[in-house]
Amino acid sequence: MQHLLRALVSCTFYSFCVAVHHEKFSEFFPYYGEVLGNQISGQHNVSQEQLELVGGKNCSAQYTTYLSTDTARDATSACYLGVSCFMLHDITMLIFNPIVYDCIYEDLLPNEQQNFASANVMLGLTPTILSSIAPSVGEISLLSSRRPLMATLLSIGGPAVYVARSLTYQSPIAILRPTSSLFTQTRKPMSDRRHWPWLALQYAAAAAAVFNVAHTSWQLGSRTVITWKCNTSYMPVLWSTLAAVIHIVAAIGWHSSYAMRQLRNEQRLSHGVSTWLSGLAQTVRQELTLSVDADVRLHAHKTCATDGGASDTAPVEERDEFWLTIFAMQLADIASFVHLVFGTLVFSSLMFIATLDAATVVLRYMVSGLLCRFVLLYELSGMRSAEMEEGVADDG
Repeated sequence: MQHLLRALVSCTFYSFCVAVHHEKFSEFFPYYGEVLGNQISGQHNVSQEQLELVGGKNCSAQYTTYLSTDTARDATSACYLGVSCFMLHDITMLIFNPIVYDCIYEDLLPNEQQNFASANVMLGLTPTILSSIAPSVGEISLLSSRRPLMATLLSIGGPAVYVARSLTYQSPIAILRPTSSLFTQTRKPMSDRRHWPWLALQYAAAAAAVFNVAHTSWQLGSRTVITWKCNTSYMPVLWSTLAAVIHIVAAIGWHSSYAMRQLRNEQRLSHGVSTWLSGLAQTVRQELTLSVDADVRLHAHKTCATDGGASDTAPVEERDEFWLTIFAMQLADIASFVHLVFGTLVFSSLMFIATLDAATVVLRYMVSGLLCRFVLLYELSGMRSAEMEEGVADDG
């Protein structure tokens, strides 16, 4: 009975995979889209002799065979005989997908093969290029302490993660140290604050970046074929989504840090006992306030108080951090490197995309990355200005 239930669950999951499996080869990128589409459909405006002369081939019979394989039904019936659905799925992939793939590829002209190879090189470098402008786990964690929704949007729209040196911990508080920045902000009196247009612009830019990354990743997965897993379309989407997961892991660790616990203690002392509803209202107010105008500070220039109320003499970023914070940050740093390797593996294996189409894909990713970078730098500059202003006031 246990084996039968396991087999039925496997078949149910497999049926979902087959639906995605049958969507391949139905659409390609524009540069060679008509040529490859004609090979799949068999609808050519030239004779078979002329078609073979230029290296084209009619793959409609192979594509029809690929579409007509009702493997879900076969797998379901086979499960009752004890045959593994996943084994049958692998057999189906190996038999039917490469038939279409090989039919398309084997008669490509040399210049077309070189075009695809150049696109593979460009796409393979894409994760490394994007990681150079991507937010670090410390930057997103720091922003999440003030504006968690904006931090989430920027982590998705990135869509990569900056790869820092592994096994070395640097507190996100260090980002708030005085430094030169692209943006210079000054805290304004309450009556002079007009932050709603800036907020709307920030959310519009972040949302546009997220949509662009999602649409680009979906097109890239559905219009190409991965050479080592040609029945799947979700790999680019998975890669772009995993960046947000890495940032969430780091943010969870940061919210358990001494600095964040001190901040929560100060909020409880200033606002008294609060309900979950008042806490939610406070979070919404913080989310809809620019960082430069925030009333809640991390006190980066001050010493850090322990849970018992005693004060250490070391600055916040220099004291021994809570073990969970260090573990989560280190885990996120290692995951960011794995994420880069995984992205390189996926993107360099994408076939049937021309170099110009690949350049468009890279450009779209870079536009999203730069939009998120500008918004992030603006918010971090605001947080830095607010902290510096508080430090000057305290010194005075």
